[in-house]
Amino acid sequence: LLRIGGFDGLPIESLDEPATRAELLEALRDLWSTDSKARAEEYAFRPLCGDMNDPANRAREELAVLGFSPSLHPLLLFPSTGPRLSAAVLRERAAEFRAAESARLGAVRLAGIKVTGKRTRAKSDGRIMAFYTFSDETGTFEAVFFPRDYARLATRLRGAGPFWIEGEATVELGEPIVEARR
Repeated sequence: LLRIGGFDGLPIESLDEPATRAELLEALRDLWSTDSKARAEEYAFRPLCGDMNDPANRAREELAVLGFSPSLHPLLLFPSTGPRLSAAVLRERAAEFRAAESARLGAVRLAGIKVTGKRTRAKSDGRIMAFYTFSDETGTFEAVFFPRDYARLATRLRGAGPFWIEGEATVELGEPIVEARR
């Protein structure tokens, strides 16, 4: 927690101002006995990964320590590979059709980290299909993978992502849904 800023600003008796992360690491190092110091040096007291005021460096450190990044959306750590629509813009476009029961928004391409998903069987033929919720730095969006596309893409949908989702966006009961094709 120290490495990711959980104790930023904690006072140390020997200092007049709140301690920096480097000063806290040094104080903690001094508390360890000589026997355990060598083991602790391996990770806990290694130099911080670059400038911790840089959001990307901080997020990488948080991912290494916590397994997630509370300060930065993980999608921002990956390079963009082309134009994409954001979840917020998709919702804005869907808001124009609130009065309609359903509407087509057209072809879309979004990037996201998988939040959750559910597989189910299609009523028409019993084949497996899936519903997933993805998150980008602006919000969440829903995607449905119908049986034909899910059969082709299921192995690629393992893990958290990031994922590129391409398909046809529709509005159903006021909510945008991406009928994923790729």
